[in-house]
Amino acid sequence: MSTKRKFLASYEVEFKGIIKKAKHDEEFHCNPCNEDISLGSSGKNAITKHLNSEKHKKNEKAATTSKGIQAFTVNKSAPTNVDFQIAAAEGTWAYHTAFHAHSFVSTDCSSSLFKTIFTDSIIAKKYSCMKDKTAAIIKGVIAPHSVHLILNNLAEQPFSISIDSSNHKTTKLFPLIIRFFTAEHVAFCADNTAANFGGSEYAGSNNVFCRIKALRNNLIPVGCPAHVLHNAARRAADNSFDIEAIIFKIASHFRNSTLRGERIKELCNEYETTFSFSTHGPTRWTTLVNVLEKIYSRWDPFKEYFSTDGNI
Repeated sequence: MSTKRKFLASYEVEFKGIIKKAKHDEEFHCNPCNEDISLGSSGKNAITKHLNSEKHKKNEKAATTSKGIQAFTVNKSAPTNVDFQIAAAEGTWAYHTAFHAHSFVSTDCSSSLFKTIFTDSIIAKKYSCMKDKTAAIIKGVIAPHSVHLILNNLAEQPFSISIDSSNHKTTKLFPLIIRFFTAEHVAFCADNTAANFGGSEYAGSNNVFCRIKALRNNLIPVGCPAHVLHNAARRAADNSFDIEAIIFKIASHFRNSTLRGERIKELCNEYETTFSFSTHGPTRWTTLVNVLEKIYSRWDPFKEYFSTDGNI
């Protein structure tokens, strides 16, 4: 009975790139055929016989004409400064999307929009960050980094955790709140007196806030909101005019004249805003604040109108 031959290192050198040693010493691995073949008692002759077979020639031809995955990938060198700037721009836009709770779909047009607006920008020309990439940046970069920062803060100081499981229809909720202290956002809250803040402008050097700020420069002054609301209500009550009556007169002024309405719309366009005046009824006093906010946000066009065109 003939003995089986073992694979020799010289075989791999002689047939370099075609065969290599298999798992067992009595076999060789053919790379084009991707299979282990027994040497049997022939040894090198078994290799030669296999290489001359039609099966091997067919597989070898296919291997030489097929392209590896490397041929379909971009062979890039080390990232350039422009590459880093593009990555920073895409990361900033992804953070903006998450911060303002915009939908990922809203970012699909951002690439073409930036190319149209910033025609002379190299970064805008190469910017490419639509919904899938934006979602990947938020989930794979920004979210893990945010969690990492919080965990680092929690590792250095005491913290508290509050939980409260509940259901919203068929959705099960498990909110989790972590409270901890950070020196980056320290505020001083006190009554709005001269001794505490040195007045409404936080001026002067002989007050509590000034003394504490000397120890920590980024201290944020926070007055007492209860006192602020009280003072605002007291001052408003002392005024001799009726704010609700003024709103009724403004609404009537524009409602009874198309010419007046068109003029205030023109002024609002000049100030890059839109004319919108909600109605207010005496029986629904809760709408008063909404009307006041709209007037306040369009104060400049209203002021110019009543200063120049109020007699139309």
